[in-house]
Amino acid sequence: MELANGSAIVCVPAGQDGESARGWGVKDGGLLIYEEGAFIPDAVFDATLPIREEGGRILLITTPGRVGGFAHRLWVDNDEVEKITARSTDLPRMADKVAFDRKYQPPLTFAIEHELRWSGGGTPFFAPETIEKAFTDMPELKLRDIYAAA
Repeated sequence: MELANGSAIVCVPAGQDGESARGWGVKDGGLLIYEEGAFIPDAVFDATLPIREEGGRILLITTPGRVGGFAHRLWVDNDEVEKITARSTDLPRMADKVAFDRKYQPPLTFAIEHELRWSGGGTPFFAPETIEKAFTDMPELKLRDIYAAA
């Protein structure tokens, strides 16, 4: 799509390996956008990040996904990027959707979609909130108390 100011928007489907995006360039002032980046295979990032040329910018938009992928590492390990969080549970305009989803979605799905919780692959044995509660709700224990009880 060409805009009145001479800019252009180009959607480049990258596939599962990013190879189809090669040959494009995001020049000075341009913006390379990854939508739902946590669900994009790392091979796509490996193949497409080099198309950002000097002065080009990158925007990665995503709900959390798998722990350990490029988007997750960028979020937790990189202090040089600007991070913006918008939880639907904090937005009054989404209250009805949040209430509906809380009622009908499994807790882990709800936590990922609405509370922005990153998750590993598969289904955890213990729900994340159970583990969190075990550490935040228990009184402070001292080793001597544990040994004394044994």
